[in-house]
Formats: sequence, C-alpha cells, structure tokens
Amino acid sequence: MGFNKNSYFFFTITTEKKSYNMCLHITKEMPRDSTAGDIVENPSISFVLRRFFPELEISFGTILLSLELGSVCGMLLRIPAVVSSYEDTTMLKDMALHDRCQKIVQVPFSLLRQMMASPETSRETPIASDDTSKLKMAISLQIYFSET
Repeated sequence: MGFNKNSYFFFTITTEKKSYNMCLHITKEMPRDSTAGDIVENPSISFVLRRFFPELEISFGTILLSLELGSVCGMLLRIPAVVSSYEDTTMLKDMALHDRCQKIVQVPFSLLRQMMASPETSRETPIASDDTSKLKMAISLQIYFSET
C-alpha cells in the first residue's frame, strides 16, 4: 500500500439478520517540531476500526490486524476497540498514551521500514528515511463478534 496521508477501507459484515458497515481508517502521522513546524524523524501509522451502527447491535470479541511487509516480515496486532464513526481520530491521537492505546493502534514507521529492508527484499529499492509514501504492505482483519 502506498499513501500520502489517509486510506479508508470500507467493508460490510453480512449476517442472517442484517448487514453492518465498517471502515478501517489508516493514517500516516507526521509529527511536527513544535518550535519550527518541521517534520521530525519518527512518523507513525495509526489504525482505527470504525463502525457505522449502534454499539449495542454487535458485541465484539478479539479483532486481529495482520500486516505483511516484503516476502518474510509481518506482525499480528490486536485492535483494542471499535470506535463510533462520530469519534474524531485527531482527538483520539491527542489522548494520553494509556487512553489512546485503548482505542487505536500506532506503529512507528521506522519499525515498518526495517521490516521492509529484510535481506530477501534487498533487491528492491530501499525506502529513504523521509519517504513514507513508498511503504508496501498487505493488510487483513479477523473479527470475532456476536449479534445481540
């Protein structure tokens, strides 16, 4: 996946009772130096899972996000919560660390860049430290839930 700032993956969960619309919101965060407004060295990528229905309709269990980079590197992350479509992701990212970790997943871009630079992918052009738009990854979600 290559992106400049935001990517949205809309999908529908369909059961015998109803269809439920959701979205995986992926944001590239480019932190800025508070004094000069310059972009600093350590950007991150945030993953937020959104729902477009009342939280009482589905009870969510474990939600797993799989990221695959290159031919051998990957990671499995647990999405901590499904947030309402009305929640502002900017406000979520400004929360204290403990509270933020209860809602979203943030991965440092430097970690993803190191995973892309595995020996098996060394034939590909390396990603420059300031070029986050060339990140390529495969994403999959496993969502365990029950209807109420």
